[in-house]
Amino acid sequence: MTTGFEANGTEIRASASIGKYIINGDSHLTNGAKLSEPLLGKNPPKGLPIENNGTMTLVGSKVLVSALSGKGSIKASGNSSLDIQSATSG
Repeated sequence: MTTGFEANGTEIRASASIGKYIINGDSHLTNGAKLSEPLLGKNPPKGLPIENNGTMTLVGSKVLVSALSGKGSIKASGNSSLDIQSATSG
């Protein structure tokens, strides 16, 4: 669990021991930063679910996740990209 993060041109690989990565605050990814998840040993590989409960702001950055949930939002601009395989509210 984290209260948010800042990434400027770096990669953040989410990992957690409770079965999902929880973000309870605002996050900012800029200048080519990337939020991704490690793949778990399944066939096919499945990533760690991410719960976003804040505002995630992307400027020229990427989010690559298999499952996204939470009460937060994502604001993307400046050639940002989102690759989210499934999303739920709550």
